[in-house]
Amino acid sequence: MKERVKTAAIILLGLSALWLLWRNWVVGSVFTGRDGIDPPIQYAPARRDYTPSAAVPFKCAVMLDGTRTGAQYGGETEAVYEVYKPILTEAFGSARSPAVLGEAAFWEELSLDGVFFEFSAPFPLSLLAAWLSADNPGGGDAVGVGLSFAEGGVRLFWIDGSGACYRAETAMSAEQPELPGLPPCLFAFESESGEGLNPLQLLIEEPLPRPVLTVSPLPGYDDPAYIPFLEALEFFPQETPFYMREETKVYVDVDNGRSCELSPGGLIVFTGSDNGASADQSIAADALVAWEAISLLEPITGLARFSISRMSQTDGTTVIEYMLTAGGVPLLLEPAVVEIEGGVIRKMTLRLFHLSAGEDGFIPLPLQQALELVPENHRLELRYSLHDNGMMRADWAVGS
Repeated sequence: MKERVKTAAIILLGLSALWLLWRNWVVGSVFTGRDGIDPPIQYAPARRDYTPSAAVPFKCAVMLDGTRTGAQYGGETEAVYEVYKPILTEAFGSARSPAVLGEAAFWEELSLDGVFFEFSAPFPLSLLAAWLSADNPGGGDAVGVGLSFAEGGVRLFWIDGSGACYRAETAMSAEQPELPGLPPCLFAFESESGEGLNPLQLLIEEPLPRPVLTVSPLPGYDDPAYIPFLEALEFFPQETPFYMREETKVYVDVDNGRSCELSPGGLIVFTGSDNGASADQSIAADALVAWEAISLLEPITGLARFSISRMSQTDGTTVIEYMLTAGGVPLLLEPAVVEIEGGVIRKMTLRLFHLSAGEDGFIPLPLQQALELVPENHRLELRYSLHDNGMMRADWAVGS
C-alpha cells in the first residue's frame, strides 16, 4: 500500500513539473516572446459591450403613400431608426455599383415612398456599415442615408458632406413598415415657405418644450465611476503611480511615457506613447476604438451623451471630435478630441459636464418665425447653449 502511495506521489510530482515547464514556456511565449525579447506593448481599449449611440441619426423623414411624416432630435427618431435598421443592414450588404445622382434625381428619390435619415456629421460609409454589422456599399462618406421602395424592390441612396448624391440598386425586396403617430413635415425643396433655405431643411414644428438642463457638480477624480475608463487605457488606480499638480491628479506610466490627467473641473488629458502601433486601420475601425474608450465616461455625464461631430484621417492618423448631446440635441460646448494611430489612442482631450433635467421646460421660437432670420441656403438646427446661471436651454441656431 505504501509503495502505491509513493508511486502515485512521484507521478503527481512529475506531472506538476511538466505543467510548470509548459506554463513557463507559454507565459514566456505570449508575454516576452520565445526569444526573451519583450514585444511592443499595445495600449488600446479592451473590447467591451457598448451601445453605438454615436451613430444614431438625429433627423428622419418618412414618405408613405404620398404623405411625409418625420421626427428630429431624440426618442422618436431613434425608434424609427430601429424599425428600419434590419432593412438598412440588408441594403448595405446587397448594394451594387453605386451611381452618381444629379440634384433633380436626388430630390425625386426623396419623393418616393421610403425613409431618409440625417446624421450630425458626414460619417464614412464604412463606419455606418460597421455599426450596422453590414458590408460596406462603397467608399466615401454620408451625411444622410435613405431607402426607397418601389414595387417591392429597395434602393439605397445617400448624400455626402460635399453635397454629391449617390444611389445603388440592391438585390433585395421588402415592404415599407408603417409608422403611425409621426407628425407631418416637408423638406424645404417641397414647400414655398422653404424657398432660399437649404433644400434639406426639415420643416417640422417643435410642439413640446425641451427640458432646461442643470449643470451639476462632477464626482471627484477618485470616484469609482472613472475606473472603467482608466482601466481601458491601462491605468489602474490601485497600482499606477500618480502625483498631484495643484488640484489635478496625474497618473503616470513611467516605463512607456504615458500619462492621464484628471482635473476637478472635468478636464481629462491623456497622452500616449509612440509604441504599440499596428498597421494602419480604416477610419471606421479607429472610430470604434475611440468610442469604446470615451463611452465609458457617459455614466458621469448624466443626461449628456457623446456623438461624433467631425472626423478625418491624414497619413495614418485619425482625429475624431465628439460633441455632447442631450435628448438628441447637440450642446454648444467644446468638443472632445481623440487622436488615434494604427488602432492605438495617442492623445485625448475632453471636458466632462454632468447634466440633469431642471424643473422647467423651454419652448423655442416657432419654426416659421425663426426661419425668417436664416441666411440664404442655410438652415436651422436646435442647440443647447450654456447661460450665466449655469442652466442650458435649447433654441434655434443657424447651420449650413
